[in-house]
Amino acid sequence: MMPSFDELVREIEDQITSDENKLIASALADHAIRITAKAAVDPAGAASESRHLQAAIANLTAAEAAAVQTKLLDYVAKVLRVALGLV
Repeated sequence: MMPSFDELVREIEDQITSDENKLIASALADHAIRITAKAAVDPAGAASESRHLQAAIANLTAAEAAAVQTKLLDYVAKVLRVALGLV
């Protein structure tokens, strides 16, 4: 079953302390989903966009950034496993 995007956003927001950074984190989740989909058809374009994602993550505190990166990577891995029929 495809992982829930709403659950991802909730998990990310739980890791963030400031309201401003919660908005950044929600936007990051949106971008991560788009980049994941784009990776299947345009890997170079997805790689380019992922650099923008990394720059946005840099606006979070170190602890928040680490937590957000972990949640995003876990989510993307789950999406790819489902898409490839490995689950």
